[in-house]
Amino acid sequence: MSTLSAPIGTSSGTPPGTSTDDATTGAGDDSTSSTSEDPTGGTGLPADRPACNPADDLEPNEIEDEAYVLNNITDDDSSGDFVESILAGDVDVDWFAYMGQDVAFAVVDPTSTLAADQEIRLCVFVECADGNTVPFTCVDSIYDESPDGRPGCCDTGVSALVSIDLYCGNDGGDESAYIFMRVDRGHPDACVPYDIDYHF
Repeated sequence: MSTLSAPIGTSSGTPPGTSTDDATTGAGDDSTSSTSEDPTGGTGLPADRPACNPADDLEPNEIEDEAYVLNNITDDDSSGDFVESILAGDVDVDWFAYMGQDVAFAVVDPTSTLAADQEIRLCVFVECADGNTVPFTCVDSIYDESPDGRPGCCDTGVSALVSIDLYCGNDGGDESAYIFMRVDRGHPDACVPYDIDYHF
């Protein structure tokens, strides 16, 4: 079975905490910079969200095409992983993505479990790497589609769980897929730390 690449439409070349915007023309020429022109007020954060301590070092991951790329895993559940982050205010949206590889003698059931101090929403969206994603029913969660049209399920709570019974319409029976996780619906002026345990 060939190795599959990082999720479609994601940017995996920039390490967390760095930005291509850091390299500016005229570096060393202080006359070209002005803090009065900084719309973030020098904090680096959009004005519509609180500053969190500790800061969310996985930003920017506001939109599906800029999802923070996690390590590839297989459907051997022991290869699952977890991610920790912070939802800053009620307009912050966090996107994560990983490649799930279907291997022999294991079951594909992309599952994510969120734990937080306050109710927030977790959504999981899927896209088969080969073939069409066969329509599925969300169990104890609500069907939704991502902005880019990927089908998925959402659950809200201090403990949210999304599990998808995934099948791909291809001749080889390979259920490898790109998985996108979104966390949103935070609270005004609140920083809500959360963690997500997930497996494929």
